[in-house]
Amino acid sequence: MDTKEAIINASRDFLALNSTSHLVRWVMVVFLLFCGIPQKTVAAITNYTDRQVRNIRDLFENSNGDFPREGKKIKKRMLGG
Repeated sequence: MDTKEAIINASRDFLALNSTSHLVRWVMVVFLLFCGIPQKTVAAITNYTDRQVRNIRDLFENSNGDFPREGKKIKKRMLGG
């Protein structure tokens, strides 16, 4: 199992226990997109529509750059490379 699959499985399990909170689902969308999980997969995991996920993604991309690039920068800083 690779890292993305592990993140997806952990997210599904977490949301199964906390699915009623809109804030938790919204934060999970941001986290999954930041980890580079595809938009359609994020929508399926969080029970949001593709459009809702895209709107959340666009909000953050316009303010902070692209998720995968930002994630790589942070990993590079944390792991030193």
